[in-house]
Amino acid sequence: MLPHAKPQPAPPSKISDAPKESVVWLWWHELRTALLGLCRSPRYSVPALLSLGLSIGAATGVFSVFSAQLLRPLPFPREEELVEVGLAGVSAADGRSKTLSVPFADEYRELHSVFESLAVQRSGGARLTGTGDAKQIPLQLTSLDFFDTLGAEAKLGRTYSARGPLPDGSGGVVLRHGFWLDAFGGAPVVGKTVLVDDVPKTVLGIISDDQARPSWASMWMPDEDPPRIRFGLWFTGVGRLAKGVSLELARERLHELSAAQQIQNGDGAVVTGTLTSLRDVIVGAQRGSLTLMLTAVLAFLLLACANVTALLGTRASVRQREYAIRTALGASRWTLARQSALEGLILAVLGGALGLGLASACMAVANQYEYSDVMGNTPARLDARVLCAFAGLVLLATAAATLAPVWHTRRAQPMDALRGEGRSSQNRRARRLRELLVMLQVAATLALLVNAALLVRSVRALLAVDTGVDIDGVVIGSVLSPTIKRGPGAEGYGVQRADAARTAERVLNRLRELPGVSHACVAAEVPFDFLDSVQMMEPEVAAGRPPLLVHPHSISPGCLETFGIQLLSGRDFNLGDTAERAVAIVNRAFARQLLGVEDAVGHQFRVVLPPDVRGQISLPWIDIIGMSEDTLEMDLTQAFEPAVYVSFLMNPLGHSTDSSVKFAVAVKTSGDPAALVPVLPRVIAEVAPNAPVSDVDPLRKYVAHTFRERTMLEHVLSAFGISSILLAAIGLFGVTGYTVAERSAEIGIRRALGASRGQILRMILWETGGVVLLGLALGGVLSWLAQSSLEAFLFGISATDAATYAGACLGMLLMAALAAWLPARTAAGISPSRALAGR
Repeated sequence: MLPHAKPQPAPPSKISDAPKESVVWLWWHELRTALLGLCRSPRYSVPALLSLGLSIGAATGVFSVFSAQLLRPLPFPREEELVEVGLAGVSAADGRSKTLSVPFADEYRELHSVFESLAVQRSGGARLTGTGDAKQIPLQLTSLDFFDTLGAEAKLGRTYSARGPLPDGSGGVVLRHGFWLDAFGGAPVVGKTVLVDDVPKTVLGIISDDQARPSWASMWMPDEDPPRIRFGLWFTGVGRLAKGVSLELARERLHELSAAQQIQNGDGAVVTGTLTSLRDVIVGAQRGSLTLMLTAVLAFLLLACANVTALLGTRASVRQREYAIRTALGASRWTLARQSALEGLILAVLGGALGLGLASACMAVANQYEYSDVMGNTPARLDARVLCAFAGLVLLATAAATLAPVWHTRRAQPMDALRGEGRSSQNRRARRLRELLVMLQVAATLALLVNAALLVRSVRALLAVDTGVDIDGVVIGSVLSPTIKRGPGAEGYGVQRADAARTAERVLNRLRELPGVSHACVAAEVPFDFLDSVQMMEPEVAAGRPPLLVHPHSISPGCLETFGIQLLSGRDFNLGDTAERAVAIVNRAFARQLLGVEDAVGHQFRVVLPPDVRGQISLPWIDIIGMSEDTLEMDLTQAFEPAVYVSFLMNPLGHSTDSSVKFAVAVKTSGDPAALVPVLPRVIAEVAPNAPVSDVDPLRKYVAHTFRERTMLEHVLSAFGISSILLAAIGLFGVTGYTVAERSAEIGIRRALGASRGQILRMILWETGGVVLLGLALGGVLSWLAQSSLEAFLFGISATDAATYAGACLGMLLMAALAAWLPARTAAGISPSRALAGR
């Protein structure tokens, strides 16, 4: 050693002994290498990235809706105690909904061992003035203890309440937060006065949208003078069970009360109280469709993960020689596996970021546009539950993207690969694994495609249903017009009725003057307006038949022509039909089911009054002057039901308060009905100032709204089906292409031994077709197993429809043929000399 030489430190023996900067540099170098490797292989990385982004985005978006509707707790304290209270057996048709009357509610309140509190509400409409243009708003009239029962708390101000020595809610209203923003622009209104049907009301507070019951209501107001008719079933009830009382025990107590009182309605049916969990009422209607969508999106996610695994596994197989060289130069298997895993992690993270953006867009569409009415006031959002699901999806994608490369890296043998033996029997297992993944992709794609095709055909069948109504060219809207304030007694009622009739006639005459309008009418109810009211009616004594539930309609002369409803016999209403003589038009189902005749003209019927007022009021017999064809006006999947039409101008106060009347308008045009949508409110305002018009839309849109849930499922599953076809095609193309490259030496030998291009082409297509056929068989089994969850959403077609299965299978076979054709054609063109030379 030289005298002045200093000893040199020994080099680090392992990475942990290296300086900290070296470790950081090493990880940065590997990250950069992984990124460059992905950028240099867009054939594998781009499809894998798109697969992960689409699947993670779709799964996160659908799960956010699922979570909002089914998993998120209701925004009320002790939600398990909240129930909807109603009556069952209120008619011979077993009732139409869980309805209630104030006297029944009072009796149920006395069951202190069952209910802690019980509130009632009824729906209505109101005019809001003093805020610029008059607005028509959906209003809920409730008992004072409504918000107390729910446990709802105001975001701003307070709610009205029945607590304390005196009610504090008289003259006050509560607004929904979303309505407050739309109508008042977020300006301070708590404590200020607004005009509701020209009556001053104080805004007590504002509640959040998700606490709105029902979800479409905009304003709540105490019901100061509710009708106390025992069978006036115009209310819905919401109750809170007493502490420690289960739903089953409460139901038993209500049944005991009903059995003890032996309450019967007009046709002898026993009236029984029923209870339903409020959560089931709110989310029950969407549970089936959301579960089906979530199942579909999970299948799509697994398909995408299988696609990524197959693609990156193919890429890792292609890089076997590279791995062998790096191993021979000193790289450890841990280093190779770590780099492969890093590439998979990068793909998963980038795919997750892309998916998060796609999920946000899906949630925005679901919350604001076509499906907002299905979701009510429970918007989808990225809460903790959704973010946890998103993180789980990213981890699943990371595992899928990492598994195959790491597996291939683990089995890399340097000498075998360098000698060219990497394309030997050891790769046969890898090829079988890729074929298995392709088979699973084909199976999942077929299942999604079959379900989507069944829903598409179901929706088309609904659109083809003959409703008996000509919906083309018809525009409808709702008018809420002020009237002379109703005075006491029959005289006051008559004065208001005459004023409402004059307003309706002015509106009708103005609508008929519009250019391009061939027919126009006014009515209390129009087809597909979601007003599903029924009345018990009895036939003339000579018919000898029992009473029947009938759908009543109040229409003006010309409504049958406006809606294209065929008049089979008799005549339409005219201006000569006055209140002195009660006349009606009935449909064919009414004639057959209530009267037992084929032509109802000249027969009579009358309305059956509730038992508690039957002795106080005497209703006249109604003469039938016409009979119309049957129509469907609420649900296209149901059979024709009895309906009766009375003259609107004889009594326009079917939907009214003591100072306003609500009616619908309908016009038929030969032009574009959408062009009339902005025109109707303006022309009606010319003859009926301060009469707000709402819900103006073409009738076709109202019809489509009746099966919107099926349409939503059709759109979602169709999108998944089309996307899955693309993913399966990418996977099949990649695997077939790699198989051709892997077997180039074998194919060269076959060509050298005399095999023709056609034989090679058929061999590749036949082998690919075998994998596809196995996938189709498995997919058919999966589709058959899913039929029970799909049948509830189908109409006019079976869940096992052979034509749909055959069409989906044929489409998959065509897709597989196209995806495999180019690699097979490449294989047929392999030169024997180049393949045997390894080039």
